[in-house]
Amino acid sequence: MQHTILRVLPILAIATTTMGCNNKQQRTKVSAGPPRGSLELKAELAYRTLLDNEYAVGISGSCWDGNSRWLVAERNSHLLRIDSNNKIESFLLEGIPPEHDLEGLACDADTFYISTESDTVGRTEDRVLVVEIIQGIGRVIDTLVLPYPAPMKAGVNQGLEGLCLAGDWLIAAGEILRTNDAGVRQAPILRRKLGESDTFLHWVNLTSRTGKISGLDCRERGGIIEVFAVERHYEVSRVLQFELGDAPSKAQTVLDLAHLVRESENFESIVVDDRGRVWLSNDNQYKTITGPSEETVLEPIPAFAH
Repeated sequence: MQHTILRVLPILAIATTTMGCNNKQQRTKVSAGPPRGSLELKAELAYRTLLDNEYAVGISGSCWDGNSRWLVAERNSHLLRIDSNNKIESFLLEGIPPEHDLEGLACDADTFYISTESDTVGRTEDRVLVVEIIQGIGRVIDTLVLPYPAPMKAGVNQGLEGLCLAGDWLIAAGEILRTNDAGVRQAPILRRKLGESDTFLHWVNLTSRTGKISGLDCRERGGIIEVFAVERHYEVSRVLQFELGDAPSKAQTVLDLAHLVRESENFESIVVDDRGRVWLSNDNQYKTITGPSEETVLEPIPAFAH
């Protein structure tokens, strides 16, 4: 385990397994609540922190366990824990399947869930690894298999890009897309209750011509599953807020991040607390290292508060 300290950067003045064949895809029974018009907001930067750790490279997922933020890197098989004093602790991951990249991260007090992708073309499903830290090492103790909606198949560099927990519901976002009859680009959202095998399918309407879901956070509120998703693709960088329901979900809030993006910065993970404060982490590894690994922390957003 390695310990380092986060360094706060100056504030910028920016304007407001179980593997099996029993996976069934079903329509969700979660109510979406009354429809609301989409609210467009512009993010205000609170500060940035440098993730000064040798394993903080290519961050692809994050989660909050109630006490600490956790990050996972795409390719170096380590979990990173950031405590309330901004100290970083790293944990080696053992049992990662060969040729799998780690993409999304969800957690509760004791267990971590890591979604994956691989270069195998034509996959009809992808894996979520169940991890526990045992004697200071993160060990894969189980594997969940989430199926994609037929006839969709994942290709190279496509997988379960985002992951989160809402109560005992595991929520995953697929990187493969469809366009509906109205010409709206939609991403599949897969939902499974922990300890069960049924997979429920949702669709979320994307808000741009090119963006895909790159990160998720979620929570259960009054029987409703509320989701925060990063939609990004080069010039596109947004946070969507929506609820999972019987009809395809539409963003209730669209938070513009484009003015926060510098050079090739690529937000791939998100944590939202009950005050509406947002932590975003960037993937700085694309062929080469494109810049420092950082957390971008936003001023609290009332529309995101619990």
